[in-house]
Amino acid sequence: LGPPAEASSEMKLELSPLVSEHPQQSFETYVKRIPELLAAAVETNWEKLEGAAAEHPLGSLVGKLELFWIHEPGDLPPKPAESAMGLVCFQFVQGHS
Repeated sequence: LGPPAEASSEMKLELSPLVSEHPQQSFETYVKRIPELLAAAVETNWEKLEGAAAEHPLGSLVGKLELFWIHEPGDLPPKPAESAMGLVCFQFVQGHS
């Protein structure tokens, strides 16, 4: 026998766009699953998230709010709001300092 194999702490994940006519509903369903400690550290109110996304700092170009499910490679669950590993929101802002 050789030395024990080292356990890898690397986890591979994929992002898939949240595609829905009602992204707020998916967001709110997902937010209900977040542990309380994590929910206190992130924005969990859709209206506040949209409000912040609608702000246009002077002299900047602002893109739309984009949401992506976090899941294992090749395994986007059929109901991601109920079982995806995570949800991330991005917004492209250019020219703001």
